[in-house]
Amino acid sequence: MEKKRDLSISGSGSISGGEYNEVRISGSGKVLGDIICKDFRISGSGKVEGNVKAENYSISGSSKIMGSLECENFKVSGSAYIIGDLKGKYMSISGNNKIDGSLYGEEIKISGGIHVGKDCEVENFKASGNFEIAGLLNAENIEVDIGGRCTVKEIGGENINIKNGDIGGFALLNLFIKRKLFVESIEGDNIHLENTVANMVRGKNVYIAEGCEINTLEYAEKVKIDSNAKVLKIKEV
Repeated sequence: MEKKRDLSISGSGSISGGEYNEVRISGSGKVLGDIICKDFRISGSGKVEGNVKAENYSISGSSKIMGSLECENFKVSGSAYIIGDLKGKYMSISGNNKIDGSLYGEEIKISGGIHVGKDCEVENFKASGNFEIAGLLNAENIEVDIGGRCTVKEIGGENINIKNGDIGGFALLNLFIKRKLFVESIEGDNIHLENTVANMVRGKNVYIAEGCEINTLEYAEKVKIDSNAKVLKIKEV
């Protein structure tokens, strides 16, 4: 079996797409075409004019992919811009990131900011900071520490826990940052909401805490509403 070769860019340069073992960009580099590799690592700035398929994709700096990315492990410290979809098994994202397509995977942890142009479908979703999802956020377990303005069209899941994030140790800063989640509808089994503005909330066991503004709430088993929350309509179903 032929062993695939390693490629590296140190400084500034470009490489052709193809199949490789390890690809490293240190400085400013460009990949011309689709690429398949075991490890793709960027330290600095990298651009791929095509699709990427890798076992491990890690960024310390910035990257831009003109197509889609499929990988096992996705780790970003800095910024990543993906024109297409992102499909990853385990994803860790910090900094500012943008995905024009959809995001799919098993587990994602976000600290910082992320924009998803379509849907986000994972098994476990954990986020602190702010995010914007233009379509559906669907996950078995959803945990959000709101660190700014967050928007999503719809949320669906089994366990949904939306909490007001805290910038530890910075009491004055916590007073001035406007932390809110804006969503059209939320549907799940166990729902805990803080600082959430929603048109419809539907669940089995629901707790609406302070800072929430809900137009319609439907519950099947248990409901608790904080005295400082606003709920216009409540219905047991």
